[in-house]
Amino acid sequence: MPMEGEPSSLAKVAQLVILSLAWGMQIWVTFISGFVLIRSVSRHTFGLVQSKLFPFYFYTLVACAVLNLSIFACYHPRELLSTGETLQVPLRGQLYFSLLQVPSQWSYPAGPRFLG
Repeated sequence: MPMEGEPSSLAKVAQLVILSLAWGMQIWVTFISGFVLIRSVSRHTFGLVQSKLFPFYFYTLVACAVLNLSIFACYHPRELLSTGETLQVPLRGQLYFSLLQVPSQWSYPAGPRFLG
């Protein structure tokens, strides 16, 4: 039976940096960038900037989540997890994959059509 290993210092720092990047980006885009832009530029320009910025932001957040999940899965062997914890890893992976697919098919292609 595999034993749970202690993650290396590099893995701990990597997970902390990735999580900090994701949270910092969420705070920036949600509370700072949007309010500053909407007050500084016209509505049309704001929409154009958001249509370019938001897909990059969204895909970066999903990449951060996948990397954090990967680090977690590497240091927590399936054999040592409970049934609920064992189901969480593939379900979260599927959730992240669906989060990549839905906006690219429905939201982002339709956005610029409403701006013109």
